Amino acid sequence: MDEAGRYTAEHTVMDANIEIGKLKHLLEVAEDKIEQLQKEIAELKSVKEEPELRSVMSEKYNKFGEDA
Repeated sequence: MDEAGRYTAEHTVMDANIEIGKLKHLLEVAEDKIEQLQKEIAELKSVKEEPELRSVMSEKYNKFGEDA
């Protein structure tokens, strides 16, 4: 192999390694974002499942709703 071919091959491999490094970084960023969103979804689901706090006494004595 001549010097020009070796030079071209080495730079092609270096460029590929740089591109792979960039893609790995983007993948890590995306995975972190997915994990963050999954936690946020779980928090929102747990808030939704909590019972609604209401005053039984005010409904009993003040006739809210259909009976009003």
